[in-house]
Amino acid sequence: MSEKSRVEEWLERRRFVLDLADLNEEERTEGSTLLGGSGSEFISLSDNFEYSQVKLVVFNWGDKTINNVVANLLEHEDTPSSQSIPFNLSTVMDDWLWSLTIQNKSFDPLSAYRYHSRYFEIPFDAIKGQESLNDFLSLSTPRPELIAKVGLRWVIFGTGTDIR
Repeated sequence: MSEKSRVEEWLERRRFVLDLADLNEEERTEGSTLLGGSGSEFISLSDNFEYSQVKLVVFNWGDKTINNVVANLLEHEDTPSSQSIPFNLSTVMDDWLWSLTIQNKSFDPLSAYRYHSRYFEIPFDAIKGQESLNDFLSLSTPRPELIAKVGLRWVIFGTGTDIR
């Protein structure tokens, strides 16, 4: 099998968005760009699926269910490139949906950033996380990078959009 066809097969198989946040249709539409586009097929944990079919997981910030889901997804790591992670994450905090970039397991903020002032860490807790996010958003720009630890992996916050 050629490299191109292997990548195409992988992309076709990874087609589901695992919705742990229980988003409604309006929220999915509002957050479409951070949820894999308008053609995304949403599933829940109660549906019949294989973890190797999941391209993105959306979850509520602080929901510990994500820890087991990420562990299961990492077990199905079959990316065409050994340097990439086979799925993406988005999280809901208050009325906002945020894209997250999962870091590889060797990521350590103390060695990744030259100065502590270059990053802002928020806790993986619904209330404290929201309070920390509000503190972060009140900082003057340019702001440091927003990071957090979800389970055993570090994530970096990307784009956010109001879905409500």
